[in-house]
Amino acid sequence: MKRIARLRSLGLLGLFLGLLIIGSCTTNRESPVSSLNEGASVKNTSGISTTENVVKKGSAFGLLQKGLSYQNEQIERFEKSLKNNMKLRSSLPQWVEDNAFDTADTVSAAWWEFSEENATDALQNAIDSGAGVVIVPNMGTPWYIDPIYLQSNQEIIFEQGTVVMARAGGFLEREARLFRAQGVKNLVLRGYDAKLKMRKREYRKPPYEISEFRHALSLHGVKNVKILGLTIASSGGDGIYVGSGKQGYCENVHIRDVVCNDHYRQGISVINVENLFIENSTLKNTSGTLPQAGIDFEPNHWPERLDYCLMRNVDIRDNMGHGLLIFLHTRWEKSDPISIVIENSKMQNNQLFPVWIGGLQNGASGNVIFAANRMSSFPVTSEDDDFSVDFLSAPVQNIPPVANPGGPYSIDLREPDMTIQLDGSSSHDPDNVGGIIEWAWDLDNDDTYTDARWDKPVIHRSELMEYVAANSLEDSSRIVLPVSLRVLDDDYTWSQPMQTEIAISGMQD
Repeated sequence: MKRIARLRSLGLLGLFLGLLIIGSCTTNRESPVSSLNEGASVKNTSGISTTENVVKKGSAFGLLQKGLSYQNEQIERFEKSLKNNMKLRSSLPQWVEDNAFDTADTVSAAWWEFSEENATDALQNAIDSGAGVVIVPNMGTPWYIDPIYLQSNQEIIFEQGTVVMARAGGFLEREARLFRAQGVKNLVLRGYDAKLKMRKREYRKPPYEISEFRHALSLHGVKNVKILGLTIASSGGDGIYVGSGKQGYCENVHIRDVVCNDHYRQGISVINVENLFIENSTLKNTSGTLPQAGIDFEPNHWPERLDYCLMRNVDIRDNMGHGLLIFLHTRWEKSDPISIVIENSKMQNNQLFPVWIGGLQNGASGNVIFAANRMSSFPVTSEDDDFSVDFLSAPVQNIPPVANPGGPYSIDLREPDMTIQLDGSSSHDPDNVGGIIEWAWDLDNDDTYTDARWDKPVIHRSELMEYVAANSLEDSSRIVLPVSLRVLDDDYTWSQPMQTEIAISGMQD
């Protein structure tokens, strides 16, 4: 592929300018590796130019080299994708409405002889009853279950404090799922302060066969499904899998107020969907087997789709892989363009990149839009001219917190039972997002900041004398002990150290 800079034909100038207005895209042909060493300037549609470690790849402009008849078809597809993404940003999708079920047709799963050893039959029978609403009550002990199969036209409400857990010794099959929905329509899983949990660590030892497919909640070709308020933890695969079924792609999937924690492969895997809305959720602590991302958009086959996917207010952190991965190696020229919007979300403290977009070499096309997200660096994207990454506003860069160690302090060693309390509670986070999450004090002047780890540590006389000795202070009646504080905010950014002092008197009395 050649650089856009080589396109200078006057006959294509009008088309070039038209695309510039519609797509507001730029290309940068550096490799991901070079981007880590040299900052690349990116212009976004807000008009802001930012230099960061970023490779912003792909635009429809590369199509100008491939023949007008072919490029016009592809440009139309690209424009449609971009316009649909803009539509996603402007308002909530129309299908995001509360499903209406007949609450008069309500049953409790406990009616089917709940068993503390194995509650599978009770829960499955309640679901298979055809009731419009199934209540899973808090029994004071977990619902230990084998795989459960979900049904259409039903709302399942997990009461506050309810825990549904994979039964020990179960799930021996490589693709056993805690909950599976195959071709289901009109389903709501609602569970604020309730938990679905598997046994990730057990699945890595005999008699279990190693597998990355023991998902907690598996959706296959479903339509009109909502997952609300649940904490989903410790699967042997993905927390939520959104993929293909006999009926084809999933359609109208809404995930809200959900926590996906400690999964083996991904917090969420998105394979084949039209209309996906994820909001106000947290995807964290994925570790075990690649890709180990918070969320992975990755179709398995070329006809599968990623159409109109919107993520809003999603916190993706502490994952062993990338925060957000978009990997499109199965896409080629006949595949539909993808359309994804990431808005007002956070990708922080993931072991690899906050965002990685790759696998574009086989002909992937489409558009990913970022708007007002908080990232430690810009997305990194592999090369392709048929694909665009756009910033409708510059990524929000974190402002480091400010440490305030208080003081100066004074203490007289002649006082009985002498202690002194330091106070770092006036430290603050200028972003006013999640505030300070950790305080780290250095009291012996060795720059390690491990002497105390909270906001108001209490220092006893014996500890104080150890710090005096470590500072090699002169033996006199009055000495000054330096004290330094650093603080950490919820974006995992440390402040600069700030220093105060403790004036100590009565040393020789």
